[in-house]
Amino acid sequence: MIRKTTILRSHRSINEMANIPESDNVVRVKLVDTTTAMVGVAESFVQPVAKGHEVINFCSLAFLLEHEKLGKKAMFDLGVRKDYWNLPKGAQQGVLGPDSVIFGMSVPKGIDEVLTDGGVDPESID
Repeated sequence: MIRKTTILRSHRSINEMANIPESDNVVRVKLVDTTTAMVGVAESFVQPVAKGHEVINFCSLAFLLEHEKLGKKAMFDLGVRKDYWNLPKGAQQGVLGPDSVIFGMSVPKGIDEVLTDGGVDPESID
């Protein structure tokens, strides 16, 4: 699912905070739900951990960046691959090994499927 997001502004403009010169260019940022669902040890992700909430359910998100004037698209992060069990051995150990803080994972769709379902052709991304 691709979601459109709204940027919340502080009392200072984003340009003031980042010293970005004014421009007519706009980059649209869309939050992409990669369909990844994970279960893990809460203290590895949040602190303090409330009693009875030692386990956390969380997801993996990606971002689709669209520059309308240039007709360019880019992705920031692609989430977890659908066939995560085929990760290189070192990555497998980090994600699924005995010392991993993640002990459950489901990835029903690859990012290409998510984009297609959301009306974005994966081949259109630079």
